[in-house]
Amino acid sequence: MSDKFVYEVDLSGDKKLESSLRKSMNQWAASVPNHPYAKLGDNIQVKQIFYKPAYPVRLQSQFEERGRHEGHEPFANQKFPQRNLFKLSDFRAWDIELPDINDFTDSSLNYIVNGSQHVENCFKCEAKGWITCVTCHGAKQLTCPSCRGAGETKCSNCSGGGTLRCNNCSGSGTIRRQVTRSTQVWIPERYDSNGYKIGNTGTYTTQTSYDTVSESCSSCNGRGRITCSTCYGDGKISCKRCGASGKITCGTCSGSGRNTCPICQGKKQLLHYFYVKRDLSFTDQKTCVIHGEVYDRFPQFLEEYEHYESNNQFSKLQKRIESGQLPEDNHLNEFVDRFINNAHQDATDIHSLKFQQLDIERIDAREMHYLFKGKKYIMLFVGSDFQVIPGLSPIYEVSFELWSRAVAAAKARLYSRSRRLLKKAESIGTFEIQDDLEDALDVVESKISDSYKFGTLIGALLSAFLGGFLAYTYFHDVNYVLDYAAFINKSGNWLYDYHPQAMTISFLVLVFFGYRKSLKLWKYYGSAVPGATVRILLSALSLILLSVILLIVLVSLNITGITVLLALAFWIAMWVIKIVVFLAVLFVQLVIWLAKAVWWILKGLIGIFT
Repeated sequence: MSDKFVYEVDLSGDKKLESSLRKSMNQWAASVPNHPYAKLGDNIQVKQIFYKPAYPVRLQSQFEERGRHEGHEPFANQKFPQRNLFKLSDFRAWDIELPDINDFTDSSLNYIVNGSQHVENCFKCEAKGWITCVTCHGAKQLTCPSCRGAGETKCSNCSGGGTLRCNNCSGSGTIRRQVTRSTQVWIPERYDSNGYKIGNTGTYTTQTSYDTVSESCSSCNGRGRITCSTCYGDGKISCKRCGASGKITCGTCSGSGRNTCPICQGKKQLLHYFYVKRDLSFTDQKTCVIHGEVYDRFPQFLEEYEHYESNNQFSKLQKRIESGQLPEDNHLNEFVDRFINNAHQDATDIHSLKFQQLDIERIDAREMHYLFKGKKYIMLFVGSDFQVIPGLSPIYEVSFELWSRAVAAAKARLYSRSRRLLKKAESIGTFEIQDDLEDALDVVESKISDSYKFGTLIGALLSAFLGGFLAYTYFHDVNYVLDYAAFINKSGNWLYDYHPQAMTISFLVLVFFGYRKSLKLWKYYGSAVPGATVRILLSALSLILLSVILLIVLVSLNITGITVLLALAFWIAMWVIKIVVFLAVLFVQLVIWLAKAVWWILKGLIGIFT
């Protein structure tokens, strides 16, 4: 037993082990990038090797609680034993035999106690099997929700108005048509210089003219509206849901006025019984006992011990495990006994300890002390394959040096260089400075991102100002479009004034989206650009170039005339805004008028009674 739980063994004379550790060190060093010590294991001087195993300890404890309760269920002629228990105090929950527990589990189950069963009339329905419907309260019918009991609903064809707009005259009441008029016109005689009559002159001729006249619409008799053919002008129609009765059959009871009793489910009687509620729960206490020097030197080991290769050294499963399981004075006793005592303290009269399982694993760990270039180092090797936990190694010092240089570069505002150095240090994967490297990277990448944000913002502002001015000028003064869309350039057209504004706003929206996309693009690909000034200029110029391309695309689309839809949308939006503003002003004026009216009334009342 004592051989299983050793604390420390000196293995310095084991040359075969030393060779294996060197080989493992070489493999690890070759797998780590950005350092000059690929054959580190061949260039060290081994001083000492110690076996310092770690011991994961786990104690699981299954507990059980029981309680006595009363219950009932619908009686369906179930068979049950003769009653001999009449109240809860007639039995103890722990005297009832329940199924054995074989695994650690958390669960809650109820078990009926035989001898407590008896039948009684249902207390809810008084043995009728039904209760008055909870929805219609026995009335069997409900007020129709569609017509609210009126039997009629608003006509959907005319929206309750009783009339519809006349389609013949479009609601105007008049029809315009064109008439032909003929007029006799005298053409005087005309002669040329020689005294000859010119053409057919000195006679009457017929001239034809066309006039547009307005006539009363015959379909609506000049009213502009016609009687609704659905409701015949009444504005209401019979409710289809209730058949004009104003009532519908209750859906809960199907018109019977009754519901099946929810307690006895229509059986009229209940089977009453006592039951034991069994609550199962278990505790799982775990730790890893590590050699004190390993704990201090290799924090990575404690954090990742659950992923390392281990072998079971001790396992015991019984109803109650007592302290002192390991040999006296063993360094694991303190931890194991504390777990056991904690579990025993959780046990009470109602929180019973059912069984426990204690497992102790062993993780083989070998600590090698070595010299490299005259400096002392320590490395840990775990498991049968000698997995390396480097600790403060020469490679660690490379990553630390990269980190230091990165910090110095950041202070000199050379953020791109700082980021490259931090990425190299991060790739080495030194556990001890991993968090510090991540924090430094966040700061440096934030600084790089800030310069791109500033440059992109400048580019966006210049593009919006200059490009917006250029866009408005073009679409207002030039606006070349194909012939079928040329109506937009006529000053009398109702969209004429809105088109340049709509196109300018569309361009500004495109610039905004280009700004957002540029920020994301530089975030992923902009870290290689050196110098904040270069990053600002590059991001600003790139967005300006993008804005030029977007303006060209917009002009190209405008040539086809499709962008007239944007002018229409802008026109609609402007009218919506005007209406909203008008209603808001009207509401404010109404509130002020009401306040003045209330003040006038109060002032009058005060004058009357004083």
